[in-house]
Amino acid sequence: MNDEKLYLVWLTSCAPTGSALLPLLLKYFGSARAVFEASQEDLRAAPIEWRSRHKAFCNKNLEFAEGVVEYCEKNGVGITACTDHFYPKRLFDLASPPILLYHVGEFCDLDRAPTVTVVGTRTPSAYGERAAKRLSVDLARGGAVLVSGLARGVDGLAHRAALYCETKTVGVLGCGIDRAYPPEHRELIAQVAESGLVLTEYAPGTPPNAKNFPMRNRILAALGRATLVVEASVASGSLITADQALRLGRPLYAVPSSIFSAGCAGSNHLFRCGAKCAMNADDVLEALAAEFPEQITVSPRAKPAPRKKEKVSDAVFRFPGSDRKSLLPEYKQSPPQKTRRKARERASVLELTADERALLSRLSHTPTDAEALSGGLSASVLMRLLSSLEIKGYVERVGGNRFCLLDEAELESESNFR
Repeated sequence: MNDEKLYLVWLTSCAPTGSALLPLLLKYFGSARAVFEASQEDLRAAPIEWRSRHKAFCNKNLEFAEGVVEYCEKNGVGITACTDHFYPKRLFDLASPPILLYHVGEFCDLDRAPTVTVVGTRTPSAYGERAAKRLSVDLARGGAVLVSGLARGVDGLAHRAALYCETKTVGVLGCGIDRAYPPEHRELIAQVAESGLVLTEYAPGTPPNAKNFPMRNRILAALGRATLVVEASVASGSLITADQALRLGRPLYAVPSSIFSAGCAGSNHLFRCGAKCAMNADDVLEALAAEFPEQITVSPRAKPAPRKKEKVSDAVFRFPGSDRKSLLPEYKQSPPQKTRRKARERASVLELTADERALLSRLSHTPTDAEALSGGLSASVLMRLLSSLEIKGYVERVGGNRFCLLDEAELESESNFR
């Protein structure tokens, strides 16, 4: 790794993430090494409104930077600077683009990829979870590269959808590359690194502090050619991503949700701010098709586009260590790939009894309590009929004692990844 990367690591450690000082210093002095070698008088003479912040850059200790560089070299972690050819040029649209990106996995040319950022609440409702699965699967099948934050809820569902469809996905962390956050996503992070890319602007060792995630969200918005918000409350961090997307002039989409749910108030409010309605994946794919005609396939949701194995293009680059079985230091071995389950088969309507058909007519795609479906049936008979319809592929139990219709497309996809 060249010396300039070492000095860039030192430079970024001297100021808060996203500080406007860093690009100003690089522009004035010409390089990170020149900033390091500058005296206190040289720093003061720079045309920058310091407000005593120059003192942090007077610390010429490289011990931390050397430790970070050594760690990355030993563990196959790539460090891409904003001056490198591989650096995504879309990030320059930000007011404070990251100076460095730490990453594991396969770094492809994101500027020529039809990326869609998918975000939403960490605690989705049954409706939000089904919408996230359905749209993410169809977006991935349509050729989109899904970008998300590897968080609980909608983020995790988006990444799992891409893994299920065997398409690339990009995860952006709000902590160091060596941290698995949330802890239960350790395996998911490893899988994304194996088949896609995991990146962060935070140096190894940085904990997942709350203040990191709003900064992370600006990268999510910038990397996405379009942004989709599935479900969000008024306090959701997803609205930060949505706001950044609007500021950058990127297409913003939101999934319409119940007006009676506080957990959907934020995403519903986005329609007043200029977001477009995403009734299905084609609403997003059609907007990308004009810019990426050879990569995007717009097709009916229930008829998945065939996957073709394509040769790796010249736009894909591999960094040292990317062929290792374990890309994240914590993982001694590559996580076992989950075996894809065979899609369930739906019984013919002719095989349903009269009672089952009558009950089926009372069901909808909105989860409904079993009591509201009884229609005069006893509890034992009702549950027997619901269980029979579930086995025959017509009904899905959605948390607790609620049931909803399962459409044919969901038989093939939603039931196959969790």
